[in-house]
Amino acid sequence: MIDIIQQRGQEKPNQIFIKHKDLLITYKKFNNMISNAMESIHHIKLQHIGIQIHDKIKLLITINAINRLNKIPIIYPCTPNIKDYTNETNIPILIKDEDIIINDDDNSLNTDIEYNIHDTQLVIFTSGTTGKPKACELTYNNIYQSALIWHDIIHFTSKDIYLNHMPLTHVSGLCIFYRALYLNFIMAIDNFDAIKYNDYIKKYNITIISMVPSMLHKIVHANRNLNLLKNMKVIIMGGSNINNNLIEIINTYQLPVYMSYGMTETCSGIAGYWVGYANKYSPHNKVNINVEKSYLSIESPTVMKGYLNQQQTNNKIKTHDIGTIDDKNTFQVERRGDGTIISGGENISIQYIQKHIEKYPEIQKCTLKIVPDQEWGVVLHALIKCKNSINNNDLLKKLKKNLPHYMIPKRITIQ
Repeated sequence: MIDIIQQRGQEKPNQIFIKHKDLLITYKKFNNMISNAMESIHHIKLQHIGIQIHDKIKLLITINAINRLNKIPIIYPCTPNIKDYTNETNIPILIKDEDIIINDDDNSLNTDIEYNIHDTQLVIFTSGTTGKPKACELTYNNIYQSALIWHDIIHFTSKDIYLNHMPLTHVSGLCIFYRALYLNFIMAIDNFDAIKYNDYIKKYNITIISMVPSMLHKIVHANRNLNLLKNMKVIIMGGSNINNNLIEIINTYQLPVYMSYGMTETCSGIAGYWVGYANKYSPHNKVNINVEKSYLSIESPTVMKGYLNQQQTNNKIKTHDIGTIDDKNTFQVERRGDGTIISGGENISIQYIQKHIEKYPEIQKCTLKIVPDQEWGVVLHALIKCKNSINNNDLLKKLKKNLPHYMIPKRITIQ
């Protein structure tokens, strides 16, 4: 596999690759940014390089610069409980935002680079059954095949502009970058803002969007004018099931929503259906779905190499999703079988949250309840029994300091 960014930087230097706020980044500029970043990190001798970067352009530059050095980036999320991640890998964070300077000046570091498609390209995290993050090794071929499989569904063209406001430390956001690269269309990067959503669509001339159901819920309540969404080529939605209220809105406004099923271990979506035309998932091309003792198993060239420093998968993985499959090879996901819920597109371990809260010296016992929610799908409510006095505000401050926002129970009741 050749370095496509470098190739296009030479053959089509003025072709726009990324739109970011008021920046138009051509392939030549992006290629130069990568080459200049290599100068800042080439002294690192380790094969696995831990990175934690907030700035989205810097993050993409750094991932590609590390790959060009024939090394593997460990992509750490920007989250308060980061020690859980570094403890899982025993690989320190060596590169942060301040270590990377965006510089698109011409340089002389361009060289012919080829990658072995079965080598690990990057390591990205998911949540495990106990709440401990798991480090997934994704190969060059995993990510490439994922782009091709999505092309079979969406039929990308060079005229498409894909709005990417998903976190780039999640597979959902990062794989959009590689789809744009491999299938030669433009990616627009911005932060999610329900109020400004129509402005984003107009500003970037968006044709394709990815989102989770909670995002659509916020957009609907911020702006009842959904005509711009109606005119999208596709709205890819995943992360959690959609409730009947959202389905009604999608059908009323005839929104082109494709409901996706997948996970970090599979390079995002490997099955899906068009809302309004079906209500069960159909496997994508090159994907086989089976049920083993009630649990869904997936076989696909997009299935990760394996968890870091663990046994390889050989492109097959048994999930923690309990489901059923019919004679038409379509399937449903009934529930999780590992004590995990999906809230707003994020996997959350109930056991992990409970143990974390019960570590606080003031807390004697934490009981968590799963509650349906129109915006998030489901949320957690916490009933707290204390050893020593603590009020809701002080407990909430502790939780915000130590946990990502999506893990914090939406309601806390102290006895």
